[in-house]
Amino acid sequence: MQEWNLHFLDNSVSILVLDRDVSYQARYKDIFASCPFYSPLSASTPAEAEKILRSGRRIFLAITELLRDESQPDEYFLLKQFSENVPFVVVSSMDSLEKGFTVNSYGAVAIELKPIKNADTFLDLINDYFLDSLITQGRTTIESNYLVHYITVLKKRLPLTVEEWAEYSGLPLPFLIRNWQRRFHVDPSAIICLYTLFRAAISQNLRKPPPLVPDEIVRNYAQKFAANENYYRNILSGIAQ
Repeated sequence: MQEWNLHFLDNSVSILVLDRDVSYQARYKDIFASCPFYSPLSASTPAEAEKILRSGRRIFLAITELLRDESQPDEYFLLKQFSENVPFVVVSSMDSLEKGFTVNSYGAVAIELKPIKNADTFLDLINDYFLDSLITQGRTTIESNYLVHYITVLKKRLPLTVEEWAEYSGLPLPFLIRNWQRRFHVDPSAIICLYTLFRAAISQNLRKPPPLVPDEIVRNYAQKFAANENYYRNILSGIAQ
């Protein structure tokens, strides 16, 4: 299997983990250790989680258990306040699973059973939602059918350039660029670069089949990242472009 030097991505993706059980915080860190680009931020109360979510740092994904305490803010408050720009995965024990299903109406993108029995399957789920969040810069609601189409094409066809992306989409290049920048405030070429690199990192870290991208392209994007490191790190950290 092809090996790429992608260590420059390490600790570049912030994800929030809300769980009052310290041992389970460690469980999550063990799961995410397989993908060192993740930087888990732990919270044991909704108030701590809210502080992180309001910090200005880009949070690509939030994982929250359903706390039984009648605290304020609670997980429903967090979902109502932040789920439009942060995808939430709710992890619920069997005795609160019925309650867990109600969080769909508050914007949760997934509900998983706790305890997590298959770490590999759970990590695959998290990786998928992270990549979606990377593409849309955290937006969980996409109003435009054109943007939905662009996203579908990117994930299925993995274009190597914006020109190729537009060609696969069957729509004019200026139209793609204008619509993408207007909604997500980032150049679509940067999204292709980051998406390709993280897809490659996931396949390499987890020993999965590599993405259908030539080795040379991955290396070229790694060089492009290095040459414009501040720009790409600003995208990952949430600093406005």
